[in-house]
Amino acid sequence: MIDRMKLATLRKIEDERFIISHPKSGELFEKAKESMPGGVPMSWMSKWPGAYPIFVEEAKVLDSLMWMAIHI
Repeated sequence: MIDRMKLATLRKIEDERFIISHPKSGELFEKAKESMPGGVPMSWMSKWPGAYPIFVEEAKVLDSLMWMAIHI
């Protein structure tokens, strides 16, 4: 059986870790709200879990695999 309390605890831990690990994305998300509804380019993205999306500084396609350099 699924332990909903454990899932909620793990989710809270991961949400807090995400916010600590990606503060610049949080800043960019707040700025994005000034020019995009919900701070995201597509409305369905606002339904994603988490406090805010990760902002990516650079992305390259190498050997048919997407490589993303997250610098922020």
